[in-house]
Amino acid sequence: MLFTLKVMMMVSRALRESRMPDALLRMLDYISSHPGQRITLETLASLSGTTVVTVIRLFSVHLGTTPGEYIRKKRLESAAELLGMPEYSVKEVAAHLGYASPQYLATDFKKCYGVSPRAYQKRRGQGIVGGEGSGKKPHHPMIWQNYSIRAA
Repeated sequence: MLFTLKVMMMVSRALRESRMPDALLRMLDYISSHPGQRITLETLASLSGTTVVTVIRLFSVHLGTTPGEYIRKKRLESAAELLGMPEYSVKEVAAHLGYASPQYLATDFKKCYGVSPRAYQKRRGQGIVGGEGSGKKPHHPMIWQNYSIRAA
């Protein structure tokens, strides 16, 4: 978990040094630090002192995605990180991250990474991520490769 903390601190620092509005930075920090909670647009608007419309606009302009998709990707990154640790089962990871069931996590995970959570665990245990025929690039799950952060 020390690695997770270090990565989160690096990401947080990188976000603060970018030219994103403070309201968006507060939302991103909140999302990163609450991966298992149900986060609504209203929660993000309240947290950032803006409206729901502004929340959607900030995500679109600065991250090129919707708040819901961003939250989904962050949860999947957290799932990939936890699944890389042998002490956690798919069921435990799903419960920890607020998925309704391990099956829902498995479906979402496979869409994103091209492998099932169990196959991912097995490959991580062998030092392999991605995989032959997966169609997905191997990567560390905490790297923000899917989001190009644009300066304001």
